[in-house]
Amino acid sequence: VAGGAFTWTMSTLGEFPALMTLGLLLVNYVLSIAAVARVLTFSIALLVNVESTVFLIDIGGTELDFLSFGITLFLTILLCAGTAEAGFVLAAANITGIFFILFVGIAGFTEANADNFVSDWMPYGVSGLFQALPGLLFSYIGFDAIAYAIEEAKDQADAPSAYMWTVGVSGALYVFMALSLAFLTTSVALNQCTNTLTEIVDCSVPGATKAYYQAFVFAFDSVGMQWMQYIFAIGSAVTITTTLLVALFISARLIMVGAREWMLPPMLAQVSKRTKTPIVAQVLVGCIAAILALFTGYNKLSDLASFAYLCTMLVVCNAYLGRRYYPDVKL
Repeated sequence: VAGGAFTWTMSTLGEFPALMTLGLLLVNYVLSIAAVARVLTFSIALLVNVESTVFLIDIGGTELDFLSFGITLFLTILLCAGTAEAGFVLAAANITGIFFILFVGIAGFTEANADNFVSDWMPYGVSGLFQALPGLLFSYIGFDAIAYAIEEAKDQADAPSAYMWTVGVSGALYVFMALSLAFLTTSVALNQCTNTLTEIVDCSVPGATKAYYQAFVFAFDSVGMQWMQYIFAIGSAVTITTTLLVALFISARLIMVGAREWMLPPMLAQVSKRTKTPIVAQVLVGCIAAILALFTGYNKLSDLASFAYLCTMLVVCNAYLGRRYYPDVKL
């Protein structure tokens, strides 16, 4: 019964579109895991108050991130240990992450300035709004993850309510954090260039990035709340670790579902009798993601992942149209 976009496309459009969807989804998850692992390195650097380049090794212009490589492999081993153990860690990390999100958001409202929100309303107009929308494609991974994890549920009838709660809670937290940031600073300020220590620098300086990549840290620093950097770093590390665990967990189940349909080697569908996990699939996706995190930067990974998400959603939307107007056609 496990399966989200892949299973839906298989049942509506047939095997060939389903194979395309499977490939796109696997690219989505693997690239997302590698990209998020790279961000975790930045959070750790923020916590110890050093440049993130301290954890990188430059070889011929390629920055190798052995920290994200090691963390990804460690989490893969944890997931191979068993579903119950991984579930306990995920539950604890989720609760802790929500606590930190609420704490950071409330702290932002303590320094709120209504002028920032009123004077900076949609500074780039409707075009800016639509340009920002692709960033929300990352949320698709969370909704699709529920479908692939359904076999782990005690009662599969809880799936619809799980979707509703996921959308409701995550949407409310997103709006809450967005409002907190909007009252705390402006888009003009966030468009400045900074180094990894949130110090404003010239955009031509090597390693300089826009302040919006570390928006809350920069905003808190600008209002004299430099100590929030460490709180934010801890919360960021916890929530990013949760994201990594979920993506690794789900991608292995996606491979397992594809192998059951003989679109991938059948050995990838094997489940360990001792740990009740698809160990072969888990190790495979963990190793590939770790290698990508080692060699590839966040920006390249996130851009490719967003494009793959968009292609996946396009196939799924076409599957809905096919189901509606051509229910008997299979490709």
